[in-house]
Amino acid sequence: MNHNIKLRVRNSNIFSENEVSKLITESKTKSYCTFVADIKDSRYGDTSRWGDLTALLEFARVKLNEIFADALEKDVVFSGGDSIQGVFYNPQDAYLYGRLLQKLFYPEKITVGIGIGNIFTFFDDKNSNYSTGAAFINAQIALSDAKKNNIDMQVYSDSIKTEEINLFLEMITIIKSNQTDNQKELDLMVEVLFPYISPKISFPSFKIIEIIEHKNGLSTFIVNTQQDSDEMRIDVFLSNLKQEIADYFKTISLPYGKSSYLELLDKINIYGIQSDIALLTNTTKQNISKMFKKARIENIRRYELMVYKMIGDSL
Repeated sequence: MNHNIKLRVRNSNIFSENEVSKLITESKTKSYCTFVADIKDSRYGDTSRWGDLTALLEFARVKLNEIFADALEKDVVFSGGDSIQGVFYNPQDAYLYGRLLQKLFYPEKITVGIGIGNIFTFFDDKNSNYSTGAAFINAQIALSDAKKNNIDMQVYSDSIKTEEINLFLEMITIIKSNQTDNQKELDLMVEVLFPYISPKISFPSFKIIEIIEHKNGLSTFIVNTQQDSDEMRIDVFLSNLKQEIADYFKTISLPYGKSSYLELLDKINIYGIQSDIALLTNTTKQNISKMFKKARIENIRRYELMVYKMIGDSL
């Protein structure tokens, strides 16, 4: 195959035609996962809202990249005014990244597309803007489908079946769309105390807390507490948590690849978490139990776990 191109890298070296051909051949034998996301309705509102949206997206992107550093082939970076993209070695990690970002972004919304396929990368750089390939096209297809059907996240690949995965993602979207903002905060509290991690994800809770605290300083993201008791505010939860922080965390370690759903389900039995959250929010366990049922927290986590498993089973 003849390539009449010469590509420069940052150290000013030039790839030969043989080296370019080798890179293309190698890329076809490797499957990666491209992650793309953008803010829903970011073009509406005043400049203050736009500033808050981009400020949170940038701060969250940096902190999540630190959590997922070992899982990233190419860092998640800005690819446009309200869009980010990155490349993961494993689509299960891309999914965990996306679900965390979405949990952190309420009451605003961010839409995610995940594409599985090959990539071409000619530059020795962690910036995904210097790469292209089928995975990027597939991610854009997934993002477009998500926007068109008003679904939070979609996955697309031309080599594996994703219909059932996307069905579960649609179910999760429907449940979350019926949650109040305070119920979304409750879901995030569970994630702080009982975070999902994969073999390449570092302990996330402290960085998640940093993102929440940064978010709480942005006026656009202030939650109206009149929908539920103001005792459920997440800032109360964080303030009490910091006093005895080491006593509460329990990571949920998820394996890569094919796995047994029953074994995974056993991992997420969050014994005592309602009592813990009651203590940390200065309310009663009965109140927290009632909110868990209304917000369908356990259903969401089971469905999220099923999506993770189905992605692994499909590879």
